[in-house]
Amino acid sequence: IGVDVSHTAPGGTSPSTAAMTMSVDKDATRYAALVETNGYRVEMLTPGNMRMMFGSLLEQWKVNHPGKLPAHVMYFRDGVGEGQFAYVIDQEIAEIKNFLREKLPAKAPLPKFTVIVATKRHHIRFFPQKGDKNGNPLPGTLVEKEVTHPFMFDFYLSSHVAIQGTARPVHYHVILDEMGMPINDLQ
Repeated sequence: IGVDVSHTAPGGTSPSTAAMTMSVDKDATRYAALVETNGYRVEMLTPGNMRMMFGSLLEQWKVNHPGKLPAHVMYFRDGVGEGQFAYVIDQEIAEIKNFLREKLPAKAPLPKFTVIVATKRHHIRFFPQKGDKNGNPLPGTLVEKEVTHPFMFDFYLSSHVAIQGTARPVHYHVILDEMGMPINDLQ
C-alpha cells in the first residue's frame, strides 16, 4: 500500500488530496488507486478516508485472492516528518487493523505490517568516486551506514538518474516491522 497527501500552494483554498494505492496481484504488477479530499492542509489520513479507501482497495485485492486476506502488508507513507511517525502507527495503521478486526472472523489472525516512511525533503546528497556522467550515484545505490540515524532503522536509496544537477536519494525510515524481514530482503 502506498499513501500520500498533497496540498495546494500556501494561501490556497482548495482541500488537501489523499491518495492510496494497493497492489492487487501476487507479483505486485497490478495496482488500484483511490483519491479523496482530506480536509484543509491535513497531512494525516482521516479515519473515514482510511476506512473507505482501504476497504474499497481490499475488495479489489480479494478479486485476485478469493477467500484470502494478505498475510503481510507493506505500508509505504510519503510526506510525513519524524514528529508524525507515531501518528502513522497509532492512527493510520491502527485504523486499518480495527477495520480488519471488524471484517475478519473472530479468531482470524491479522496481517503483519511493515511500515516504511519515504522522504525526499532533506539535504543529503551523495557524490561517489564513480558515478554517472553528472557525478551522481548510479540508480540502486544504497547507503545504510555513516549518515543514517544511530539507532533507528533507516537508509538512503538512489532510485533514478538526474537529467541535470544533483540527484536526491530517497530517505527510508522503517518505523514498524512486525514480519522481522531480513534487512537485505527489505532493502
